[in-house]
Amino acid sequence: MPTTVPKSKIVECAAARGLDLAFVSVLISGSITNAVLPTTFGVKAGDKVQMSFKMLPAPMDRIANDGSGVHMQDGIGAYPICNETFSLTVGDSTLKAAMGPALPATEFVPLSTDTFLSIASKRPVNDAIFLSTSATTPASLPLKMSGVQDLYTPQWNLDFKADYARGTFPSLHMKGVAKQAYGSKKGMLKQYFALSTGFATNNVVEAIVDSIEFDVPKAVA
Repeated sequence: MPTTVPKSKIVECAAARGLDLAFVSVLISGSITNAVLPTTFGVKAGDKVQMSFKMLPAPMDRIANDGSGVHMQDGIGAYPICNETFSLTVGDSTLKAAMGPALPATEFVPLSTDTFLSIASKRPVNDAIFLSTSATTPASLPLKMSGVQDLYTPQWNLDFKADYARGTFPSLHMKGVAKQAYGSKKGMLKQYFALSTGFATNNVVEAIVDSIEFDVPKAVA
């Protein structure tokens, strides 16, 4: 008889658009270099910041917006994130973040909850990896922060981008990318890893990347 997957093991993922997929697990760890927080949080330089989430196993198929119908092959692979699975912790503090709604809609940009982990590989410029509300351009991710002790609003932002030497990422295919972990020592040229509150330039936590790891299920081709 066919077995039923326990509900607790079913991953909620709006980005999958109802498809039954094997998701890639992502773990990003860093060390705090600067913390501008009240001492009641107990956060200091050297503490760890860690985020994890699941994402689709293949990058989004992007179509040129000029009406040509051309499938974009520009060296950027944008993997949609399962927002429901996002989790971020800051040291041993009470601060714990989940993914909030996307940035507010404007008359030019409609509301979207889509977020991405994007990888740039073997372009004429450097390789890169970033988290964003845009498939092709780094931008702040809106977070819902709990444990703020009534000292901050729950609306926080995460900025994450790391530039690497060209060819660091072997391809845009996740099985190739996931063969190794990525950090600050090998190939990294620059990085920006920060949490802000109130407005994008109000950084309250800054960190350096220790490792970026991908776990790809065997079911992913």
